[in-house]
Amino acid sequence: MAYVYTMLAGKKTPASLKLFNKLVTEWQLSIKMDKPDKESGCPYPQASSMNSNRRAFFSGLKNFHLFQMGSEDIRGFPGAFHGNMKAEYARRIAKWVSNDSLLLHDKKY
Repeated sequence: MAYVYTMLAGKKTPASLKLFNKLVTEWQLSIKMDKPDKESGCPYPQASSMNSNRRAFFSGLKNFHLFQMGSEDIRGFPGAFHGNMKAEYARRIAKWVSNDSLLLHDKKY
């Protein structure tokens, strides 16, 4: 992490934002739970947990190391992190979540 931190330190540039986007995307896609869910066997944490952990990580970098980049820098362009993860979460839901549990949690139901 120290090497990446020094690579991205300083003024934000299109190249550094692109690198930051790729690093965060790869990091988030690689996260799996130590023990998969007992019922479904799904190895991935919930999207809300991943989002909270990522925001806390960025906050720590900003508060303790004056890191200048965050979630707001990796959205709103083709190939941006948030679009990539939205598509990945949809794939995970399609694979690991049963239709019955979706009906139970549907707010319109």
